[in-house]
Amino acid sequence: MRGCLKTVDFSYSANGDSVNLNVPLLAIVPIPNLRIDEVDTQFKARITSIQEQEIETQLDSDASAKLGFKKIFRFKASVSYQRETRQGFKKTSQYSLDVKVRAVQDEIPEGLEKILSMLEESIQRQIEEQTGSENQ
Repeated sequence: MRGCLKTVDFSYSANGDSVNLNVPLLAIVPIPNLRIDEVDTQFKARITSIQEQEIETQLDSDASAKLGFKKIFRFKASVSYQRETRQGFKKTSQYSLDVKVRAVQDEIPEGLEKILSMLEESIQRQIEEQTGSENQ
């Protein structure tokens, strides 16, 4: 696919002469050529984790016996078991990422510099042709 060169027409007076210029748009429009000059990255993290577990166990026992003479026999026993469990958990997470980018206008690439030089030469040739034809 081929494209046509977009141009802009200028007319002005110089030393009483009328000068018409047909200038390529690429030659008069600033061309952005950004370059990343500096990148600053900061990462902050705060992680808090608390885990708590408490187990309390209690075992009690009691026994008593009684013997008597006429068939009295008593035996009494008791056992108790108690267990208490407490658990707790706390979790805190905090993250932060800061990125700072600094971009600057870089030099024109060499290929584009050559194209702009060729366009400038064609403008000068047109001016020379116009002034040469007006002098005759």
